[in-house]
Amino acid sequence: MSEINIAPLMDVLLVLLVLFLVCASSPPRSVRASFPPGGQGAESSSLVLQVSRDGVYRLLRDSHPLGQGSLEQLLPQLRGKSVTVQPDPDAAYESVVQAVAELGRRQVPFRLRLPSLP
Repeated sequence: MSEINIAPLMDVLLVLLVLFLVCASSPPRSVRASFPPGGQGAESSSLVLQVSRDGVYRLLRDSHPLGQGSLEQLLPQLRGKSVTVQPDPDAAYESVVQAVAELGRRQVPFRLRLPSLP
C-alpha cells in the first residue's frame, strides 16, 4: 500500500507561515494628514466655480451669480479666495482639468466637488 507524500504540503505550509509572521510583525504604517479648519460656515463663504457641459465657467457666491464666461475673465476675481470647483456631470474632462490646473498654477486654494453618479 502506498502512502501520501506530505513533504511538499509541509513545505508550502511553512513558507506561508513565515510570510504570515513577517507581515504580521511589521509595524503599522500611518500617514500624517493635516486638514484645514472648517465646518459648515466655511463652505458657504467660499466661491463656487461651475464648469458647464458647453465649456462655460460660472462663478457663484451663495448661489448668486458673480460672473460667466471664459476662465481668463473670471480668474482675477479669485485672487486670495477659496474656490470650490463644481463640474457638470456632462462637462468635458479638458475643461475641468484646465480650471484645476490654472487654479493650482496661480496658487488659488480650491476644492474639487465631483458630481455623484446616479
